Amino acid sequence: MSISGQWEGKLIDVTGVTATVQLALKEARGRVEGDFALYFVPQSEGACCQADRRLAQAGPVVGRYNAKSKTLNIDYTLTVGLKPASVHLDAALRDAHPHAKQSLLGCYRVSSGEADLTLEGGGIVLWQFQ
Repeated sequence: MSISGQWEGKLIDVTGVTATVQLALKEARGRVEGDFALYFVPQSEGACCQADRRLAQAGPVVGRYNAKSKTLNIDYTLTVGLKPASVHLDAALRDAHPHAKQSLLGCYRVSSGEADLTLEGGGIVLWQFQ
């Protein structure tokens, strides 16, 4: 199992906000770099891939991958209204057959800037398809 590649899935925040996530990762010797995009899903829509979804945030991420424990740790820092906000993701790599090649299942938390970011923390499921 490799963490490198394209990932897509869904995020749900403790505030009730739902979003779709796209993540592109490259891993070398445990170091992870990549890019992500987060799209808010309108509350009235139940599906994650609606055409009217709204880009909320995009940017680079860095982190660590432990191949032995199959765990991923990513940190992301952004500026919202001239104030820093920090997001941390802990996820585990899992099989996802027959739905997908593999999955990432994890939790994220916003450690600063919650009020300006409108997210506090929650769960995330991402899939890597064949």
